[in-house]
Amino acid sequence: MDDSLVAPPRRGRPKALSDAHQRDRVLTALHQVLAEKGYAGTTMDLVATTAGLSKKTLYALFDSKEQVFGALVDQHRTSILDLPRAVSDQPLADELAAIFRLDLDPARAKARHAILEVMIAEARRHPELRGVLDIHGPFAAEALLSQWLSRECQRGRLVLADPADAAAILMGMMFSVLVPKPFETDMQASEALPARRGRLAIDIFLNGTERPASRH
Repeated sequence: MDDSLVAPPRRGRPKALSDAHQRDRVLTALHQVLAEKGYAGTTMDLVATTAGLSKKTLYALFDSKEQVFGALVDQHRTSILDLPRAVSDQPLADELAAIFRLDLDPARAKARHAILEVMIAEARRHPELRGVLDIHGPFAAEALLSQWLSRECQRGRLVLADPADAAAILMGMMFSVLVPKPFETDMQASEALPARRGRLAIDIFLNGTERPASRH
């Protein structure tokens, strides 16, 4: 065999963790640090230490704390709303139940509530993060919901004067019942209650917006 055709051996140690695995570790660490220190008290040094990575590795993945925060928000966007989604002829109530992830198990629903609280609280304290949420978070999810509602209007399944207003109202209705109230007892905050109330909120919304001919 011609030695010139043999690839030279790679030098150095093989990469221990993939970039995707390292990113997940960073985002998990950021969520933990944010919960303990808040955005103002979070530093890239602290995130790297919590993730068990070097600063060099962290900065190879993310340029700044704001960029890591944006990635964390983006990671959880589809747990807020499952959008965009393909056109479907399923009943609108079932479509909205899927969009708002009423199928989430209790552990994943709890994780969604936790990240939503962090996003909203930190955006209120730090206006510079509003742009991150506009691109990656709840505000982006609301815009996607508005687009979905508009599409269903065009398909003749909904009647809405302003899909953007309707999206804001529907988001408010849904997350007011999906996010546990701090004053609820364990019995009141049962695992089945949010999904049941979510279904009721969807029915109330559709009762005022769905074309009668499209109801199933």
